Amino acid sequence: MHTAGVQEAAMADLYRKLCEILDGHAEAYEEICDLLRHQREVLKENDLKGLERLLRRQQDIILEVAGTEERRREVQSELADRLGIDRNLDPPLEELVRIEDIPDAYRRRLVSSRERVVQLTDEAKRLNAQNRALVRQALSFISYSIDGIRDLAEGGRTYGDGGRSDGDADALMMDRRY
Repeated sequence: MHTAGVQEAAMADLYRKLCEILDGHAEAYEEICDLLRHQREVLKENDLKGLERLLRRQQDIILEVAGTEERRREVQSELADRLGIDRNLDPPLEELVRIEDIPDAYRRRLVSSRERVVQLTDEAKRLNAQNRALVRQALSFISYSIDGIRDLAEGGRTYGDGGRSDGDADALMMDRRY
């Protein structure tokens, strides 16, 4: 009887640890999503110093999550082992929560935490894609502008009063010796 109580306590401790790790991941991804939303505004304002600060903070959070990810795998693997599942199979959490031996209170918490993490990672991917599109659009505009200036500097036609071709591209403010 005493052994069963110790095993139950050890299992409860593993469930609790896994829930805490997942909750920590969810909090980290919430912060990443907030940073990505803020990043969009910083990009629109062309605030490079602000962007640099945001990127550094995002990197710090991602490194924190990566560090705890190894701990999550260890706890999950130990939990699988105690539930009689081969450790080498490394079952995903989604499969682990389907096992009947998991107490309902932990099952609900694990399912809820997992869904929250999945939802937040999907949101982070969506926000990141939007920001990437914004950056690409800005780069495209810059490239277009540079090409236009280069064309003028290389003798492209300019138009004077009345829409007549001026042809005097040498009057540009650019010194070609650079």
